[in-house]
Amino acid sequence: MCEKCQKEAKNPKLLPCLHTLCLECLEENKPICQCPICRIAIQRASGLPFQDNLLFAHLQAKLNTYRKITTGQDLVCDRCRGAAEFWCSECEEFLCMNCYEAHQWYLKQKSHEAQKLSDLQNDTAQSFLEGARNIYCRGCRKPLCCSCALLDGEHYNAKLYCDIHVEIENRKEELGRMKEDLAEKRKSYVNTRCSIRERLQQLEKVRNETRDQIQAQVEEMIQWIQKKGEELMEKVDQQLCQERRDVEKKLQSTERVVRRMEASERLVEKMNRFASDQEVMDMQPFIKESLEELRKEKLPVVGFWAQTENFADVKSELQALYKRVKGEKGKQISKKPG
Repeated sequence: MCEKCQKEAKNPKLLPCLHTLCLECLEENKPICQCPICRIAIQRASGLPFQDNLLFAHLQAKLNTYRKITTGQDLVCDRCRGAAEFWCSECEEFLCMNCYEAHQWYLKQKSHEAQKLSDLQNDTAQSFLEGARNIYCRGCRKPLCCSCALLDGEHYNAKLYCDIHVEIENRKEELGRMKEDLAEKRKSYVNTRCSIRERLQQLEKVRNETRDQIQAQVEEMIQWIQKKGEELMEKVDQQLCQERRDVEKKLQSTERVVRRMEASERLVEKMNRFASDQEVMDMQPFIKESLEELRKEKLPVVGFWAQTENFADVKSELQALYKRVKGEKGKQISKKPG
């Protein structure tokens, strides 16, 4: 699904922060240079703000096929339009009995395996997706480049060729290692996020304690000094305002990075479980670049804790005002740690 509208994504796009959105949500996004989920800039050095999420698009197509099989609706042979009884995951076609027999005779050398629809209807969606992966075909000469095709002998002698499955496994392992590294780093971000939230709670506690102390003595004063008490409370709020904004910015920044890391973990997990060989080859460089950017993120620094002693000037003004109004020594304001 699109991670913004939570609907099945038509033409899903993968952003550098590894969130997946449908094209409609991207077109409606304001500002267009930011991800609507984590607010990270989506423009990158390579000039490509996003790429097609081939994995999600192919999974959607396979899930639609699975739904047709399990519901038993519109199951017709893709060749003769007769009643379908088999499904070939290689050809991605429904087959009737006659077309199935012809299919088995012509394609038996290619190891195509057609399964009975009655068997697939009892299968789970996950096992259907895992079993529907495409096999890489050397006949299409991919992912060889043109120079490799033209200079075959030179590249062969230089030992530049390797089994495509080995290359794919290496890429999956590389993404897996990066995922594990980021999982460890995410723990630090989560801890920092907790510290920042505690900091905000502490600031709120300091503010409330100070307001309570002010209010306790202002209530004993006559009505005409109520305005002065309100000015003192406003002064306390002003002293905390900038620091509070700074801490909130750090919390927002940390939460954005945590959401990006969570999205990256989910995507790499789906790649490892469901991606075809070609999908890994097409999408891995883009995902790797995004994961590298995540690795470079630095934790925000959380400063010292605020305490009620920071408001000594406010307390002095209150003490003087109390003495002036009551004609006696004001009650001593306690100095509890914030």
